[in-house]
Amino acid sequence: SGTVLVFSGPDFQNLVPIIKTRGLKIGEDVIYNGCPKRKDMPNFYCSIDVYVCSSISEGFGSAVLEAEACGKPVVCFDVAALPEVVKDGKTGIVVKKMTKEDFAEVIVELLTDEKKREKYSKAAAEWSKFFDYKKTAKAYALIYEKLIEEFER
Repeated sequence: SGTVLVFSGPDFQNLVPIIKTRGLKIGEDVIYNGCPKRKDMPNFYCSIDVYVCSSISEGFGSAVLEAEACGKPVVCFDVAALPEVVKDGKTGIVVKKMTKEDFAEVIVELLTDEKKREKYSKAAAEWSKFFDYKKTAKAYALIYEKLIEEFER
């Protein structure tokens, strides 16, 4: 059937009036899955078509990277490290204008353009491998070793 929106996180109650004024039915058109446990997140990511990060204040964006690792294209705002995690036009879309209209337009674009969504999905899964924690740890270890060598000179 149609598009189903799934919300997570503690602020869902703030969205209920907006959802109702749009004529959407909670439990049918809109599903609230609370705050999923960490162990349930891979299943959550695999059940969606597009991951949307509407945060306007974000750190690194671990959840965004997790979604990409599950092969999901991402829509996010151009904040903090998100443009480094999401390759705009390749693994998802980074919305430059901080307006809800532009954000919504991009979400609809990805939901309705299956070819683009599939292309971004494949690229997202591949790109996420770049952020492998073992590689990152080795890179940091090399940096620290070089710093120690320089300090000991």
